[in-house]
Amino acid sequence: MASKTLCVLGDANAGKKTLTWHLVFTCGASLPEIAPIEKSRICDYRGIATLYRQKGRPVSFYGPSAQYTITDIPGIADIALWAVDASADDYGARSSQSLASLLSSGKLRVEEQLIIVATKMDLANWSETVFAQVAHSFTKIKLAHFK
Repeated sequence: MASKTLCVLGDANAGKKTLTWHLVFTCGASLPEIAPIEKSRICDYRGIATLYRQKGRPVSFYGPSAQYTITDIPGIADIALWAVDASADDYGARSSQSLASLLSSGKLRVEEQLIIVATKMDLANWSETVFAQVAHSFTKIKLAHFK
């Protein structure tokens, strides 16, 4: 099975930690962590976060095609998730500028996929209009360097 890096980034308070731990909880922790998780009767993503921190292990999970190791430091990543707070007053405009700056400076290089994740949609009352405005904020980013 392949091993890939998954970089989770975004502006402050965009929900990166919640997104990360929910992903690990939903997709499944890496095999060495399953027994302690079961033994501890952990039933939510906060419990898994605590377990990983106590053990000092890298955060990882298994997906259908690879084992993913999660990082929150910009650099070279196979896949990057960019968390944007959908409840922000500017509908992600500042966040899209931050992402554009990281990409154009070369501080973030994504090899396979860049995924924009609208977080905190519950605070925006799950509005399709808000979602569309957030998505539109990111359409102007130059992605010419992607393969």
